[in-house]
Amino acid sequence: MRPIAIAVSLCVLARADSSLAADSEPPLPEFAVARLGTSLFRTPGPIYSTAISRDGTLLAAGTTSASGQFPSQDIAIVVFDAKTGATRHRFNGYGHVVRGLSFSPDNRSLAAAHGDGSVSLHDLTTGQEVWRLKDVNSDCVLILPDGQSVAMQRGTSVVLVKIMDGTITQTLRSPERRIHAIAATDKGDRLAAAADSGFVFVWDLTSGVQTHRFLVKEKYALGLAFSPDGRRLAAAGFNNDYTVWDLTTKKLLWSMNPDPDGVGGPLVFSTDGQELLGLRRGGGVFDANTGAIKRRLDDLPSHHIAGVSGDRTLYAPVFSDHEARLVDIASGKQRNVVPGHRRPPAAAVFADGGPVVYTACEEEPIRRWDARTGKFDRAIKRTVISLIASPGGERIATLDKDGNIGILNVHSDEWTSFKKGAVFMGPGAIAPAGRDGWLYDELYQLEYFRWDGHASELKPCVTGRHFRLETSRPEDVRFATSPDGKQIIYTLARKDSPVVWWDAVTGKVIRSQPSTIPLAPRFFLPNGEYVLAESPAGITLIRADTGEIVRLVCPRDRLSLDRPLKAIAVSPDGRLLAAGRDHGIQLVEIATGEVRRVFQPGETLSSLAFSPDGSRLVSTGAGCAGLVWDVFAPASGHNASSLEKLSSVLENGTGQEAHDAICRLRQKPELVLSMARAIVPSKRENTDRVLRLLADLDDVSFPVRETAQRELTKFDRDTLPVIEEFLRKPNLSPESIARGERARDSLRRETVGSKLKRQLRVVELLEAVDTPEARAELGRLGRGDPGIRLTTEAGESLKRLESRPVPVPAAKSK
Repeated sequence: MRPIAIAVSLCVLARADSSLAADSEPPLPEFAVARLGTSLFRTPGPIYSTAISRDGTLLAAGTTSASGQFPSQDIAIVVFDAKTGATRHRFNGYGHVVRGLSFSPDNRSLAAAHGDGSVSLHDLTTGQEVWRLKDVNSDCVLILPDGQSVAMQRGTSVVLVKIMDGTITQTLRSPERRIHAIAATDKGDRLAAAADSGFVFVWDLTSGVQTHRFLVKEKYALGLAFSPDGRRLAAAGFNNDYTVWDLTTKKLLWSMNPDPDGVGGPLVFSTDGQELLGLRRGGGVFDANTGAIKRRLDDLPSHHIAGVSGDRTLYAPVFSDHEARLVDIASGKQRNVVPGHRRPPAAAVFADGGPVVYTACEEEPIRRWDARTGKFDRAIKRTVISLIASPGGERIATLDKDGNIGILNVHSDEWTSFKKGAVFMGPGAIAPAGRDGWLYDELYQLEYFRWDGHASELKPCVTGRHFRLETSRPEDVRFATSPDGKQIIYTLARKDSPVVWWDAVTGKVIRSQPSTIPLAPRFFLPNGEYVLAESPAGITLIRADTGEIVRLVCPRDRLSLDRPLKAIAVSPDGRLLAAGRDHGIQLVEIATGEVRRVFQPGETLSSLAFSPDGSRLVSTGAGCAGLVWDVFAPASGHNASSLEKLSSVLENGTGQEAHDAICRLRQKPELVLSMARAIVPSKRENTDRVLRLLADLDDVSFPVRETAQRELTKFDRDTLPVIEEFLRKPNLSPESIARGERARDSLRRETVGSKLKRQLRVVELLEAVDTPEARAELGRLGRGDPGIRLTTEAGESLKRLESRPVPVPAAKSK
């Protein structure tokens, strides 16, 4: 057999030229239109352990927690088809790191050692867990070559258990507390274990007798390997000492350290036993008989757990990212090349008007994708953790983990670097940053900058002036900026923190208001009147001018709000909230609080962003690929088509039924116009009656006062301006003010009624179809009485459309 010939290092950059077929990718989830990157050979969490089947057809990867916190949903065991990269099996529900993996020779079983002290066995024909042994506390696991037994540590012994049911068949005793590595001969007649004391034990499995005990130079061995003929045993020590013993003579053959700064780990003999390969940082190719270094291998992984195929031709290095690699030992080239991020993207934004998406991933270049096809365009050699696009998408502001701001021109790839120590606060705003997105100076101050998305420089709004942050806990800070950039609403994520408004131009505190519950401001709505904030109850709508809680938009239980929510976005028109973490993406109608659609990416989410026109949504998560969603793709099975049926669904259907109707109506402008023409511009009705009831709030008769307050709460929100004007009058009695405020607050919390709900959805559709006739209808509806919801919504829609080019009327067919 020929010796191993390493042509290049096993570095990440040493890659084969071939790529895997795109048809190996799993089908896109419903409503997804493009995948940005790949799911092939990708895991939900950072890889900690790997294994390769004996014939090299299967690759398994066990993960750990990305955050370092346990239990974690990042943890799974994933089994890949080694040729295509498709996921064959995924085993979830393990809250702790997967420390070791081992395939059976027939590829029917996979054993795993877990950080919680358990060992499990999985049937790869059924995809089921066969058994799980608790309190084993083994760092490694090995299915023996006969395929009948699994070796692991238990207590101070190495035990063999039946692969069928996990019962112990043999106990190999040693006076050791921890075993770092286990290896068996190809015949399965001998077993070796490396102990914490530095001793390496060898047993005859036929008799169960310990036949050898060797001692490594320093500390202990992290890797063991038998030669193909089973006559030699090699060990890689913690301090990178490589040692080979002759098992026949029980003598040391050689020991050497190729790199004192290296660390021992996985190692493998060549197929003819003439060379030994050290596959961890500081390793190399040795003459197996003399220990002479034949070649050094640079850029090897620093991780000590890795899989080697039974035929010694493939190696699965662990680089602590999410890509499961297969490296050909003879050439040193990575065999499974699939373009895309190797870690979950931390952020994604649409740019250049919407057809382009940029993704950012820590320790990897920014990547540019075609949002329509998911095709990779190019990489920009900048490593950042946050992205924000200018309104027109011509430039993108970025932030790296050291707090450096840069601005990228998406057309020329020209890069301009700016202030250090910053984080994005919101569209057009940048502020000092650090841990969890924040970096404060020693005085815990915030410096506010404005950027209009076009200028090539950042200018402080307040020269030499800072906002004082009254906290030494950066992770507590929450704030949002108004759409015009003139105000900042700020609070700390704790119960006793007031809500503070800053004037961003002068740096002065406008007002400070106590809050009875923790609030975390996230977004101003485009009209600047309301702010979406996280609260213990969920996503809450609060008034931007007073901080008063209006109502709950999305309950806590929908989103698993046990920690600050990263994946949240508001559509450009302010109508839809997209939010989620572990249970899909909830698309919520802000006006009603109804869920209009749920996207199922099948992963824990990290970021969301709408396209400039609101028709697309990009999500990133624990997987290494982003997904682009069609927000208004019609769902299958919706049969309503007539004007009457669709109009009824808009008014009385569930949120998801109404959204399906909206998706279909966006393609039927004439039906939308018919619905709009049936709507009469809103007039404030019963004003005189409302004024009489308000006057009755100060009546001498208690029953009259009670009746007046009760009747006032029966009106809709359009009566609010009348009540608010009444409360501004001087010389009102305390009781009249108190009752008027209760009536006002009740109407503020009122949800949208079914009639108004349909009208607002028709306004949404008029903006979506954007024909000259649709603009005319919006203008007509916007001429209703001021201050009424329908009038306001129509006016804002028309204002947004007027900022775009006027659409050309469709030519009439002859």
